[in-house]
Amino acid sequence: MKILNSYVSKNLLIVFGASIIVMSFIMMTGQLLKMLELLSSGISFAAFAKVFTFVMPEVLAFSIPIAMLVAVILVYSRMSAENEITALRASGISLWQITAPGLILSFFLCAVCLYLQLYIKPYCKFYLKNARLNVLMENPSGMLSAGKTQQFGNLSITVGEKEGDQISRVTIVINENENKITTIYGKNGRIEVDESGKKINLHLNEVLVRGVTFKEGGQIESTPMTKEYGVYPIDIGQQINQRSLVKRDKYLDFNGLVGRIKVMSETDQKEDVNELLFRLNQNVVMALSPFAFLMIAMPFGFSSARSETSVGLVVSLIVVMVYFSIVLMMKNFDKYSFSHLLIWLPNLGFVSYGLYAMKKITRT
Repeated sequence: MKILNSYVSKNLLIVFGASIIVMSFIMMTGQLLKMLELLSSGISFAAFAKVFTFVMPEVLAFSIPIAMLVAVILVYSRMSAENEITALRASGISLWQITAPGLILSFFLCAVCLYLQLYIKPYCKFYLKNARLNVLMENPSGMLSAGKTQQFGNLSITVGEKEGDQISRVTIVINENENKITTIYGKNGRIEVDESGKKINLHLNEVLVRGVTFKEGGQIESTPMTKEYGVYPIDIGQQINQRSLVKRDKYLDFNGLVGRIKVMSETDQKEDVNELLFRLNQNVVMALSPFAFLMIAMPFGFSSARSETSVGLVVSLIVVMVYFSIVLMMKNFDKYSFSHLLIWLPNLGFVSYGLYAMKKITRT
């Protein structure tokens, strides 16, 4: 049995490793285009690599189950096509003994996915939500690119030209309130980074400040003012702290979701509680998908003939599309009290079918 387990495990790990590399690369393509925009804005490669690292958990949360499905179908299909399954069963080895390495691998991957879904993925998604500001804190001047407008809270900054820390033709627009806008124009100047205060100070020369107030009756009052020199701070740290005060549900880890569910249950906010329960269960369901994929893949693998091994990848694609389509469709019912139970249907359906099919195969 040790030789058999070692043989099957080795093949599963090889195919799984190759599959997860391919799947992760495919899923990273769209994210890479967004991250290249950050790299082109002048940030350091170290900052770029950090953003890349924070994208990986979400990619792995999807690619691990898919790679598991592909590995099981391809490995067991090949063994079945080459009559290895038949020979093992003739030797008195049951199908469940043959699938033991796959089961152990799926349990391990479920544990990994649980940690990714419940703790790592929400934290990384929250970091990526504020990626521009987080990268800005590490390389503030790099985010002020020539010819681009950057938004920071209630103000936007446009830099005409930039060379190092030297800037020119700078326009700052501040939305004071609904009725007042202040525009600041500087002919040239420089960027000063205040790391301790988490600020960027723009030192501008030949400044024109214009305050525009919109009054009743459609009247506009403009108050221009010129300065030879002015310093205009951008408080990046305050903006990050303001965004971090209240996290949206999708950025909460397991402890945060459970805590918010308890608080909202006490205040009798039923719809919000249902949405939180749905999200929590959805994360768990997605984390357990490697086992569900294993169960539905094994019957196909064991019943494949030599002429059917080439359709393994097609079957994998269909299974993945069906599974994730159902999971995403369930989001439409997240406000109902039964939604957190309904989300378990894909996993229960896959496992039930797998057990039924395996039982049918063992009788043949």
